[in-house]
Amino acid sequence: MGQSRHSRERHQSGRDLHRPRKELARDGITTGKPEEELLKTNEARIPLGRYAHPLGIANVAFFLASDCASYVTGALITMDGALTLSCARR
Repeated sequence: MGQSRHSRERHQSGRDLHRPRKELARDGITTGKPEEELLKTNEARIPLGRYAHPLGIANVAFFLASDCASYVTGALITMDGALTLSCARR
């Protein structure tokens, strides 16, 4: 599958995806925690207990591009390890 126009333009423009975080750090605004600790903390909040695997995301994209999804129109597929479901139950 091809790259989305937005993704392609962002990549071609050379924009730094982490720029906001770096700008905040440059201005002295930080969490005070190492990035690895933040990743582990956020991962623990996900009900499935892990971040998505790239193959899992690719499989959904493959399904949507296949004939199996020929009747799917305008679907929103949330892939967040049930995080939004757990937030809705609070």
